Amino acid sequence: MSQPVFAERPQVPHTDETITVDGHLDESVWDRALVMELPYETRPGENISAPVRTEALLIYSDTHLYVGFRAYDPAPERIRAYYRARDDIFGNDLVSLTLDPYDGQRRGYQFFVNPLGVQSDLFINELAGTEDSSFEFIWESAGRLTDYGYEVEIAIPFSSLRFPASEDIMTWGLDLVRFYPRDYSRRFALSPLERGQDCYLCQVQRVDGFAGVKAGRSLEFTPEVSLGQREFPRADGEGRETERDSNLGATVQWALTPSLTLTGTVNPDFSQVAADPLELDINQPFGVQRQERRPFFQESADLFQTPMESVQTRNLVEPSDGIKLAGQLGAQAVGFFHVRDRQLNLIRPGPESAEFLRKDLPSESTALRLRRDVMENAGLGMLLTHRSAEDYENSVLSVDGLLRPSRYDTVRYQWSRSETRDRLEPQSASPREEGDARFVRYQHERRNWYLGGSHDHREPGFRADLGFMPQSGFEQNTAWAGSRWYGSGDALLDEADFRLEHRRSDTSADGQPLLRQDEAQLSLRGRWQSRLTLSAWQYEQWHAGERFDGSRRFGRVQVEPVRGLQLSAEAESGDQIDFVGLRSGESTRFAPSLTADIGRHLEVDLRYQRESLDLSAGRLFTATTKELRAAWFLGLRSHVRLISQLVDIERNSDLYPDGQGRDQYSWANQATFTWRLDPRTEFIAGYSDLRGGESRNEMELEGRRLFIKMSYAWQI
Repeated sequence: MSQPVFAERPQVPHTDETITVDGHLDESVWDRALVMELPYETRPGENISAPVRTEALLIYSDTHLYVGFRAYDPAPERIRAYYRARDDIFGNDLVSLTLDPYDGQRRGYQFFVNPLGVQSDLFINELAGTEDSSFEFIWESAGRLTDYGYEVEIAIPFSSLRFPASEDIMTWGLDLVRFYPRDYSRRFALSPLERGQDCYLCQVQRVDGFAGVKAGRSLEFTPEVSLGQREFPRADGEGRETERDSNLGATVQWALTPSLTLTGTVNPDFSQVAADPLELDINQPFGVQRQERRPFFQESADLFQTPMESVQTRNLVEPSDGIKLAGQLGAQAVGFFHVRDRQLNLIRPGPESAEFLRKDLPSESTALRLRRDVMENAGLGMLLTHRSAEDYENSVLSVDGLLRPSRYDTVRYQWSRSETRDRLEPQSASPREEGDARFVRYQHERRNWYLGGSHDHREPGFRADLGFMPQSGFEQNTAWAGSRWYGSGDALLDEADFRLEHRRSDTSADGQPLLRQDEAQLSLRGRWQSRLTLSAWQYEQWHAGERFDGSRRFGRVQVEPVRGLQLSAEAESGDQIDFVGLRSGESTRFAPSLTADIGRHLEVDLRYQRESLDLSAGRLFTATTKELRAAWFLGLRSHVRLISQLVDIERNSDLYPDGQGRDQYSWANQATFTWRLDPRTEFIAGYSDLRGGESRNEMELEGRRLFIKMSYAWQI
């Protein structure tokens, strides 16, 4: 894989001094730092000269990497900088740092900071082709606006990174980037990017340095306490009942080596403070997936990523304790976790729909992951998962990998075999099952065109119960091709992408048809941070032995007409199967949203969604969600957040089977105050309530809760 050619490899200097991270690059130690400018505009311009100047400074101590940015701007009053929650700063002016400590072009860290010092970070996994923003590393940042633009100061402790232990000079991959949202979202960078190459880390700069760096304090102890009181209706319907809700737990993290970490947790409070965004799952045969936000599972989650989603830790609902080992042993990445759960939450997959089951049974879940880089252009991995409870076991063995035969070609593959014993009630179709699954995906990328294909085969008895694979017993083949056009970066339209796709799916057992689908999609990017996606498809779909023919249309638009106001809307309509009554109908969905930054401290987010399904006999249902999220940020560390979510589902009981046509109305509210020093040191106090019924007039209070959560990370 090729990397950019530089005149000579820069060397990051060492210092014995400690830098105070305050956003002022005025300490004398910065005079000895490596200075690098960001000469390229890589988007929308294609490796042209950056129109504004950005200067980066790098120096390291035995325990920290220090990075400073001076971002010059001809119109500083147009800089977009807002106090926001961590990881919620995209759309602001930003500077970022990319690190590949192993220089393996497989895995990397990215750190982002806005002009006020608000952080975001993510993990790049070239093997899986993903960028995971759920990672939350501990590091320091500060920023300030100046009369010439802004300055940012960053300190990354080596204890937050995984890197080879060496007393000699090491070579790390490095990129420095500035995001400049004005008429377009412009990207300025240290490293040029070749369009059409499906590997970012293969194209970044390389720097020398970091001799003898240490992971720092090797033991971190984080006790956590949560106190609460819940009020809910009595089971006999007579009055209300109050219950104390408290939890005392602890998490210990031990850096065995600079690249290997052991984490243990006892009685953790794995509840999420902020409510998930509302998503309608009505008439969805395979359910809706939720994002993992809990720190124990976020740590090193990239190790367990595979082309088929074999590990999805949102399946673990109420863990009592867990242990995790993750990191690098030489050229081999290692991941292991074992978690005991107070509940059992699983999916029974099928070719046409899935059954979601939750039991109040103690369960245990284990995953073992090994992954190794093979030669320069390939990677190979193994994954073993096991879940067990009374009358239940599921084991899966997988082999997966990545192959890049050229800079333009990428192949990802996975083979899995599962064995399941399921005697839970309600009884599964077969108490003992076993089956194979295989997946391969090929992509060829060029600057102005691309093509690819995938093959996904899962036998009827295959189950990956620790992952999210709600469909089994099918074989699906997909092929696609597309073309791209790029503008000059100063016109109304900057980029266009047109794509054609064909998909064919059959049952894997006897080859009975499930789906035939042809789709065309057009994506446009332009001025005012605008994006437009239009797609249309025709399909033949079989369900329960019946064939349904139809077509659908989808559109999405996103635009920022003025600074601080983002507008978006989605619309979808066309033929739709009623999976409950096995009838053909027509559905429509409309989902507008608005996000407003009011001053530097207030953010308001409004979302609305309305979906309906009409049959020949009348309307089957109308589902509506309304959501308000507002946050006032007192500064970098603390904020107050209000969330209000309303769900209204009206069903035509005459068109539903008996007992399935009830209306549903719910209204949930939450208010929280959060003070956060870092991802593992925080104080949260809040209130939440839930009201529900079959209509607005029949709503009753179903529960309310007051709570306090505290945690503090000690490094020893």
